[in-house]
Amino acid sequence: MAQGFGTSPPPATPSPKPSAPPVTTAPMPTTPPTDTGKQEPGKQEPGKSGKPQLVNDMQPAFDAIKAKDWAGAEKFLAPKAMNRDPRAQFLLGAEVYGNKESKLFDLKKAIPLIKDSAERGFARSMLFYGITYADGAGVTKDMVEAYKWTALASRRGVPEAGQFLAAMAKDMTPDQIERAKAAADKFAPRR
Repeated sequence: MAQGFGTSPPPATPSPKPSAPPVTTAPMPTTPPTDTGKQEPGKQEPGKSGKPQLVNDMQPAFDAIKAKDWAGAEKFLAPKAMNRDPRAQFLLGAEVYGNKESKLFDLKKAIPLIKDSAERGFARSMLFYGITYADGAGVTKDMVEAYKWTALASRRGVPEAGQFLAAMAKDMTPDQIERAKAAADKFAPRR
């Protein structure tokens, strides 16, 4: 994927095989983006209004990542990630531990953070987790799981997810796609 949280989507023509998200190289935005917060119809999370989740409280992390101050970003994000803030888990996993430019690059630390955030319904983490499965980056390659997580991200409004679904589908059988869609239909975020 070669892009980070809130970066511009990939080109309109999808590549034959998406690359793993833990290899981020795109510059960070100067203002934090929002997670689209879109929910699947009928699958509203308890206590959630469905409005975009603002991440202004993450500005110090964005500033540190933009400055390539990996230790500073880790220092800010780690306590929030330990408290299971899915935004902090995503940023720490994808941008600090999952970024090959980072001096703290470590997929063994990145994947569990992204996984937990995805399993709890954070849309950007779902996309990264799906592409991680597509590439076998830190996990065993599994196209059904890849498609499932990417489809969940697409359903939640992550703009570039559809392009990755199309690229993944080229390497999958119709049965695999149906199994992935069925698994996505059964998904319920955990707390």
